[in-house]
Amino acid sequence: MCLERNRAVAFEPSPVLTTVLSERIALNGVDDRLDVVQKAIGAAEGQLWGSTHASGFIELHREPHNADDFLVEVTTIDRESERLGVIPDILKIDIEGFEYEALVGANRVLQESQPIVFLELHLDILEHRDVAPRAVCGILQEHGYKFYTSLGRPLAASRVYNSANAVLRCVARV
Repeated sequence: MCLERNRAVAFEPSPVLTTVLSERIALNGVDDRLDVVQKAIGAAEGQLWGSTHASGFIELHREPHNADDFLVEVTTIDRESERLGVIPDILKIDIEGFEYEALVGANRVLQESQPIVFLELHLDILEHRDVAPRAVCGILQEHGYKFYTSLGRPLAASRVYNSANAVLRCVARV
C-alpha cells in the first residue's frame, strides 16, 4: 500500500473547530494528506444558520436564533466526491445526530462505490429531532449494507436502531 496516495477529507462546519483541527493536522505533519473543508454535510446543498457553543461545537438551524448566528455552507457526500474527484473507500460519519441527512446525501457513493462506513449514531439526538434511528439503518440496508461491531462481529440492524445507548458506534459494509 502506498501511503503517499492515501488521502482524507474532513468536513467541519464550526469555524472554531476547523482552526483547531487544522492546527493539529499541521502539528502531526499530515497536512499533505488531510484536507479540512469548512462545510456541513447534509441531504442537499444549501445553507443553514449556525451558532457556536462554548465548546466550539456548532448547532445548525433553519432560522437565525440570535445576533451571533452565521450562515453555514451545507454540501453532500455525493457532491464533494464529485467535486474532489474522489471515490471514497471509507466514510466516517460522526455528525452529532445528522447521520440520516448525511446518508441521504451519499446515495450515489453508497450505490456505486460501497465504501465501508464507520458510523457513530447519536440515537438520543436523532430521537429528539424526530428522526427514526431505524430510517438511518434503512438507508444503508437498501444499499446492501450489514452492520458489525467495532470488533467485526455481526450486529443485527435492530440491535443498532433499538439500542438503549445514547451513542452507538458500529461499522457498516456490503
